[in-house]
Amino acid sequence: MIDAIIGAFEAVAANPGAFWATVLAHLRISAVAIVIAIVIAVPLGVLSVYVRWLSIPVMLLANLGRIVPSLAVLAICLPFFGVGDTTALIALVALAVLPILVNVRIGILEVSPAAIDAAKGIGLRTSQIFTRVQLPLAMPVFVNGLRTAAVYVISSATLAAFIGSGGLGDPILQGVALMNDSMLLVGAIPVTIIAILADLLLARLERGVTPRGVRTT
Repeated sequence: MIDAIIGAFEAVAANPGAFWATVLAHLRISAVAIVIAIVIAVPLGVLSVYVRWLSIPVMLLANLGRIVPSLAVLAICLPFFGVGDTTALIALVALAVLPILVNVRIGILEVSPAAIDAAKGIGLRTSQIFTRVQLPLAMPVFVNGLRTAAVYVISSATLAAFIGSGGLGDPILQGVALMNDSMLLVGAIPVTIIAILADLLLARLERGVTPRGVRTT
C-alpha cells in the first residue's frame, strides 16, 4: 500500500497540470449539481410544507433519487442526452435532491409552535414569520442536509467517468482497468480529501447559522 501511495504522488508530480485539470473538472460538476439540487429542492420542500397535498407526490419524486441507483440513471439518460456533462448532472442532481428536500421539510416542521405563536402575537404576517422565525431556525437543519448531499455528490461524481464527463473518476477507472493501484489512488485520495473538507466546511457553516440560543455547545 505504501508503494502504491508513493507511486500515486509520483504520477501527480510527473504531470501536475493534468491532475489539477481533473480535480477542477470534478469540483465543477459537483458544484453545479449541488447548486441545481438546491434550486429544485428548497422551493419544493417549502411548498410541500405549506401546500399539504403536494407533500406525498414531492416526497415520492425525491425518493426516486435514492431508490434508483446512479448508474441506472446514467443508463436511462444516455439514449436521450448522450455522453457528457448533462447525463452526469441529471444522475448527481437526482442523488442530491432528497437529503436537501427532506431537511428543508424537517427544519420548517420542527420549528417550535411557541415561537410561531409568539411571532403572531407581536403582529408578524405569515411571510414575516417564515423569513424572520422559521427560516433562521430551520437553517441549521437545511445545512445538515446540504452536508449529506455534498458528500454524496462529490463521491458519486466519479461515475461521470463512465460517460466521458471527466473528473477524478478517470484515474480511478484507469487504475481498475490496468490493475494499477497507484493510478487508482490518484483519483481516490483527492476525492476522499475533497469530501472530508466539504463536510468540515459545511459543519462549520451549520454551526455558524445556528442561533446562539439553541446551540448545544
